[in-house]
Amino acid sequence: MAFFREKVGKQGTWSSAIFLLLAPVAIILGFRWLILEPFVIPSSSMEPNLLIHDHITVKKYAYGIRQPFGDGWIWQYSKPHRGDVVVFKFPENQKVYFVKRIIGLPGDHVVVQNGQITVNKKPWALQASLPDEGEASTNYNFFTESIPHDQSSLIELDQKQERSGGEIVRSASETQALHEKRYKQMLEDHLAEQQLETITDDHTVKFFSNQDHVDPIAQDFVVPENSYFLMGDNRDNSHDSRFWGFVRAELLIGQVSQIWLSCENTLETAPMICDPEQLRISRMFKKVK
Repeated sequence: MAFFREKVGKQGTWSSAIFLLLAPVAIILGFRWLILEPFVIPSSSMEPNLLIHDHITVKKYAYGIRQPFGDGWIWQYSKPHRGDVVVFKFPENQKVYFVKRIIGLPGDHVVVQNGQITVNKKPWALQASLPDEGEASTNYNFFTESIPHDQSSLIELDQKQERSGGEIVRSASETQALHEKRYKQMLEDHLAEQQLETITDDHTVKFFSNQDHVDPIAQDFVVPENSYFLMGDNRDNSHDSRFWGFVRAELLIGQVSQIWLSCENTLETAPMICDPEQLRISRMFKKVK
């Protein structure tokens, strides 16, 4: 004779089991879609700032909310800036992801010669620097590259201020007062421009030390609307916009935030996993600039 135990308490259902199984997956996928996504650096094109086997996090929310499937934006609330390091889909093969630095924005006139950059007739200054520990090499020279901040917003503000001060003057005293006001404003604007010129975004780049640069002849580029011009920091060893053209805005994935893990080599049995005996501790949780 068979006996059956009476079920006590709440019993699970298939729907609750499926929910418990799928909820963590949905949270992980949502986090990767909206917040952060990890990538691994496969090449030396962004050295010395990003090394092979650097594991990076990419801010997916930096410029807006991308479509979960396909290219483009659901809502874009910010624009990339010159100097941003970004991950994007390679225009010639969108199954491949590249990481480069944004050099030119839509409408910019970019000139590149011997790896040195000029944007809208403003050169990006290069100053000789020492490489980080472990990066020294007789084959390369290292430089700190400075990006002057864009002055267009200040110029536009000055023009608005001048227009707002254009009231009709009916007497000599009023004319003199207006001239003094404009002179004072021009002096303040000049000092403000000088101060802004000293504000720069700095990062390190490297070149071949034998002067055998990949672009000895000046190349001119005018960035089309809704597109960007990108280059690697390893100027003589980077496959970038100098060779294959511009990147459309909808191909941008996000801005590189930091290196969360780094190693010299990976495990032979698992090439995507760092060898714990060869970690580069000094690079972990390093901000990318």
